[in-house]
Amino acid sequence: MKMTRKRASVLMLAALLASSVLAAPAAPPAMAMVEKFDFKGSNEDWGLRSDASSSHTIDDGYFVLTNLSSSKPLLTGWNLGIDRTKDFALESDFTVLGGIQGAAAGLAWDYKDDDNYYAFCVFPDGTWSILRMRNRSVSTIAGPEASPTIRNNGSYNRLKVARAGSFLSFAINGTTVKTLPFESIGGAYSGFYAGPRIIVRSDNLVLSLNRDYEGERLGRPATDKVVYETSFAKGSDPWTLVRRPVAGKLEAPYFDGGGLALSHADPNTYSALTRPFDFDTSKDFSVEATLRNLSDDDDYGFGLTLDRRGNDYLYFRLTGSGFYSIGRRSAGKTETWVEWTPHPNVNKYESSNLLGVYRRGDRLYFCINGRKVHERDYWRWGSTELGFILGGITKVRPEFLGVYASSP
Repeated sequence: MKMTRKRASVLMLAALLASSVLAAPAAPPAMAMVEKFDFKGSNEDWGLRSDASSSHTIDDGYFVLTNLSSSKPLLTGWNLGIDRTKDFALESDFTVLGGIQGAAAGLAWDYKDDDNYYAFCVFPDGTWSILRMRNRSVSTIAGPEASPTIRNNGSYNRLKVARAGSFLSFAINGTTVKTLPFESIGGAYSGFYAGPRIIVRSDNLVLSLNRDYEGERLGRPATDKVVYETSFAKGSDPWTLVRRPVAGKLEAPYFDGGGLALSHADPNTYSALTRPFDFDTSKDFSVEATLRNLSDDDDYGFGLTLDRRGNDYLYFRLTGSGFYSIGRRSAGKTETWVEWTPHPNVNKYESSNLLGVYRRGDRLYFCINGRKVHERDYWRWGSTELGFILGGITKVRPEFLGVYASSP
């Protein structure tokens, strides 16, 4: 749908002033996960090696790095294809299984070889440092500095190194501890750093990049009236009511800022958590929701459900592997409009996605991250009840929900 800019008239301004509260259209996530190593498989699958002073092993989905040297650090990495001229974010969850007092462990990036790299490390005493090894000469470019966000005694820490323009930021468990000017030594690899005499175990290695979405842009007009908006703060009933098979629970910050999490525990079906809203389905309307995947079931997926009347409803679902599906459930039967289809606009893994459903005249449009993926004839909905649908063993974090009606 093409939009043209018109000069605001007195009548238009009067209409805006007379309408309900207005809000800017939701924006799709600017950055999302594009690569995730979860270390499934065997040592052979990952081409791992061991020698007298070190070992690299896969243990039940974890990468274990053992450094037996008493004097040299141990590094390992992979070429993730990072373009050093663009923004990126690199992160990993890891713990120290054992080692000598004062040994460091953390993320390595811009890793060219063992004589040229950067490392963001934490220590057992609750401090962190940023190291630079250049031409066999190591220097500490920030730290050591204590941080209350560092977890010890075998707990996992999430380290993150992110470039934004001309700066690099460094975060521990969701809290930024340092920002430095960006610099590079031209290394292509990213991975892990283990100091002397230490054992490090990592759960993952994740790369996020800025997203360029494809297709026709489509969203709600900024002049739409707000029927309902929430970012799911504490007390946002009914979303925070604990129930089955969908349970809504507020989570304290751990690796991220926390917030509402919706969980579904039935491996064999879909379930929904919905509520009615006050808008006229005979007129144009908009529904937008941002959902972050925490752990999903690729056989089922998660997303929006709309026009719900008991067990009859419309669905718009995604999976963490990058697929989407649209259809309707009615009288015990499913009418699939879009089969499970991979799409480049779906952000993968534990990323956020903006879903939009818009009625415009006699058409109904479905959008992922601000771009149209499907449209069809609009029929008069029989219900204004809508919310979220989850299937299988799934957990998601709803970050936003908005319902809007067209201005008179």
